Amino acid sequence: MANSIVKQDAWQNAIIANVHATNIALSFCDTTPVVVNAGTAKILSTGLITAGNYTPGSDFTLMDATATANTLTLDQKPYWAINVDDVERVQTNPEALSQITRDGAVAISDAIDTYIFGLYAKAATANKITGASNAAIPFTGGSAKDPYETIVDLATALTKSNAPLTNRWLVVSPEIYGILLKDKDHFINVSNLGNTVVTAAQFGEVASRPGLVGSIAGFSVYCSNHLTKASSNANVYLVGGQGTPFHFASQLGDVEFVRPSMQFSTVAKQLVTFGADVLGPNSAKLGLIYAVNS
Repeated sequence: MANSIVKQDAWQNAIIANVHATNIALSFCDTTPVVVNAGTAKILSTGLITAGNYTPGSDFTLMDATATANTLTLDQKPYWAINVDDVERVQTNPEALSQITRDGAVAISDAIDTYIFGLYAKAATANKITGASNAAIPFTGGSAKDPYETIVDLATALTKSNAPLTNRWLVVSPEIYGILLKDKDHFINVSNLGNTVVTAAQFGEVASRPGLVGSIAGFSVYCSNHLTKASSNANVYLVGGQGTPFHFASQLGDVEFVRPSMQFSTVAKQLVTFGADVLGPNSAKLGLIYAVNS
């Protein structure tokens, strides 16, 4: 087996495909290819441009173009590593290869989602919907606030921040998703209309979006178990926004194989380095709802 366990392409391509098949947050990221050097990526962000009113016969006013070169640090380093009895046998078994790469991809995907959704604090202050004194908003119990009205508040804040009305999204926890399912008047569940109908209506194409569960108040709603929680998991930061307010860059390491000296097995391992941030005016396209997670 000395030269037969280097079939990295099969593993690498499967990992890439499975990460994108399971990840939610990357749908909200600008992943435009950038040059990565020494663990950093240079990303250009531009300021907002306003329109002027031209008067015939008069000189128009020139606005200064504001372009800022931002440094995105790739400081997150999740990895996966497994011990494989017989790499040749596994690589020729489609079911085994699929399962192993799927599990590895899910682990990497979870790490990416957790980090990106943890950037909720980068949202513009006006787009942070909280209770009095920044307390979590309850959606159940005696002092409960209507979740639909709260989501409308977020939509209003985004609109006042000049975020476009199209391509808006909201990521909720499983607990909040359960509450929305009981709102028969406002929440449109994916299963009620079918994945094809809802997806085509929202995205103009028949394609599955990982985590998509429905729509409400102009938002496509996604469910994730990787949102940031607080107060011993009693509260949760729901993340919402428009388009792709996050910037993301990554370096996907090769799948490596190592033969332990004292075992008849092979270790397969992979390191992924990535970074993400909210740059420039993109904070105006990002918002949050701080809610009691029950």
